[in-house]
Amino acid sequence: MSIVLQIENLDIVEFKMILKEVISEELQQIKELLKMQTEISDINISEKLLSMKAAAQFLQITTVTLYKYIKEGNIKAYHVGKRRKFKKSDLDNYLINSKIKHRY
Repeated sequence: MSIVLQIENLDIVEFKMILKEVISEELQQIKELLKMQTEISDINISEKLLSMKAAAQFLQITTVTLYKYIKEGNIKAYHVGKRRKFKKSDLDNYLINSKIKHRY
């Protein structure tokens, strides 16, 4: 990001305010990048990720139900770009835990 300021006619208060705003915007972008990097590093590279459709098929549910489970926090989804991906091990754990909860 390149910002050019003419500071000749700015007083110190205005300069501090502009500087603070620019730094805050840059820090927010850094925080977002770090969050994305952390989510990606949580994924074991050797483990294959499933798409939304493949995960729903694996669980034998609709994608609408899968969205509901994500929203409720029952299943963890990883954001890869704009897409949601799923670790097969997370889906296996969900199936195991849901069977235990629904046992008669």
